[in-house]
This record gives sequence, C-alpha cells and structure tokens, in this order.
Amino acid sequence: MDERNILIALGSPSDRELLRQVTLPTSPSDKVHYFLSIASAHRTPEAVERHAKAEAWDAIIACAGLTNALLSEYLKSARPQTLVIGVPVDDRATDGLSSLLSSTELPPGYAAAAVGVGQLEKAARLARELVTTLYDKVVICEFNERPGGEKKWAEKVGKQLYNLNVPCRIHDEGAVETQKNELALVIDGLESGQSAAERYLTRCGVAVVTKRHVMSYGHYKGQAGIAENALYVGLASVHNLAYFGAKVISRQRLEVGERIIIEQSRGRDRYEPYAKVIPLTPGTLTQVLAAK
Repeated sequence: MDERNILIALGSPSDRELLRQVTLPTSPSDKVHYFLSIASAHRTPEAVERHAKAEAWDAIIACAGLTNALLSEYLKSARPQTLVIGVPVDDRATDGLSSLLSSTELPPGYAAAAVGVGQLEKAARLARELVTTLYDKVVICEFNERPGGEKKWAEKVGKQLYNLNVPCRIHDEGAVETQKNELALVIDGLESGQSAAERYLTRCGVAVVTKRHVMSYGHYKGQAGIAENALYVGLASVHNLAYFGAKVISRQRLEVGERIIIEQSRGRDRYEPYAKVIPLTPGTLTQVLAAK
C-alpha cells in the first residue's frame, strides 16, 4: 500500500481537546500519516488555503463549531480523490446543530460527509478505513417503512453513478453484507425512531447515509452519530450521496475522478454570464429575470 496522508483540521485552538480521542499509529511501518492544522476559515483564511495545498491529502477531517466554514474551504480546493469529512463541534447557541447542518447540507456536486457532534475518533477511524480499502464498486440500499416497495430513490442514485462511470448494484431487502471492495450507499426512508444503520447495516463495512425523513432536527442530530460504521451526507441528498460514493471509487478508478471534474465544470458554466458585477437598471433587471 502507498503512503496515505490524513489532515485533521481544527477551526480553533479551543477545539484541541478533541484530539484526545485520536489513536495515532505507533509502528514506523504504518503507512497512514496524520497531520494537524489549526486555522480559522474566518480569522486566518490564508493559513487554511496554505494548509489545503501542503500535501495531496487523501482525507481531510474538518472540525469546527457554528457554521463549519472550514469544511467548505477545504472542499473547494480538494481533488476528486480527497475525502472531506466534517466533525461538527458543540456550541452554546445551537448545541452543535448549526455545525452539523453546515457540514452536511451542501450544494449538489460538492459532497462531504459528517459524523455526529464531537465524534473525531469515529471520523478518523472511518477516514482511515476509506483511504486504505480498495473500493471499486457500490451497493445502493434503500430502506422504507414498508419493505418490498419501489426503490425510486435507489434508482436515482444508480443513474447518477452510471453518469459518473461508477459500477454499482441495488440491494434487494434485509440486512446488508458488503464485500471488502464494496461501499454501501444508503437511503434511509424509515419514519420511525430507529435508523436503517441500526437495523440493517450492522454486518457491512463503511456506509454513507442520506435520510429522507426526520422527526425533528434534534432527532437528526442524534441519528448522525448513532452508528459506528456510518457517515451522513444530509437530508434527502441523493445527488451528494452518489457524488461522495464516486469520490471514494475515484481513488481506484481515475476515469471516475475525470467525470466528477467534468460535472463540476458544467455546474460552474451556469455562472459565466455573471462573471462581472451587473449595474442594476430596469433594463438589466429584466434581462437577468428573463435569462434561462
């Protein structure tokens, strides 16, 4: 196995206590290396930019409270093969909910995953698993309150993955058992208090989950941290579920990374007419509103 580099990025010196959760390798032969950044996306953005380019990171774990702007900053400059994982940090005002939502609710095509509030140990463990396992296939799992129903969301994820050249299959029903080279992408459509991860994913490897329903945001906060083998990509986020899976697979299949870059470029093309500041007049306002 080649060397693997994982960056643990803290948004504030106040977050250093989280580092007590991390178990570092002690063997000189271990090929996974950890690095630490302490820089703020708001107060020291130049340091964040510098640290983002310091290595060709295999994974970046971004830990910050309130709005996790740190995650977005690292995601902007990340290669398709770089996995960005958010660790929401508790805060007095929102009890960590603000950081959780800003770590998972992201624009389509710019996919990061997250763990529960303060779960740096889990993020580091799953990041290591993702960058050291040779994933080259995806298993799409959709769980609904009534088994045996249509799997429309799974089909949407499959279509996205097909467009990104990612080999995949749709899981039928029941508990999921993945092969060593298979990554599970999960649409959790259960409306009860129990999560699909608790019920169906105890015998599979790393799973990436999007939830279709939440009873409350407090419920969602609890669900994000409940399963030891699951990362979360947000609410009803079919697009980014597929994209995060594609980023994992792109580590083995270079053509997938190329497709991700192409798709992101297409998203940016929509902004080309607005490259310059537009003086607002009744005429230009009409043109902007009439544009396709």
